Amino acid sequence: TGEYLQEIYEKCKDVDLFLYCLDMTSARFTKDDIATLQEFNKRFGERFWKRCVLVMTKANAVHIPARSKGKEREYHKNLYQTKLSKFREELGKLGVSDSIRNAIPACAAGLAYCDVEEG
Repeated sequence: TGEYLQEIYEKCKDVDLFLYCLDMTSARFTKDDIATLQEFNKRFGERFWKRCVLVMTKANAVHIPARSKGKEREYHKNLYQTKLSKFREELGKLGVSDSIRNAIPACAAGLAYCDVEEG
C-alpha cells in the first residue's frame, strides 16, 4: 500500500475525486482498512477527505442471516449505517474534523434498490 500511495502522491499532489471502496461483505473493519486510512491521511492530509466518496461494494453479495429473511432492506440499511459510522469514527481517530468526515458522501453499490443510504 505504501509504495502504491507514494507513486500516486508523486504523480498527483492534489486529488479532484477519490472513490474509497469498502467491501460490504466483510464483517469487520480490518487492520488493513485502518492502515490504508492512516496512509491516505498521512500522504494527503485532511483536504483529501473533502474529495472522497465512500463506496460500499458488493452490497448484493452480503449474506442475509435467516433471522433477517424478508427484511433484507432493513438489514442492508443497518449494515450500511454501521460501516459508515465506523469509517467516520476511524477518521476521527486520525484527527479529521467532524465537519469534514460527516460530509463525506457514501453509497452502496450492487443493490437493486437504493434507499439504504437514507436516514
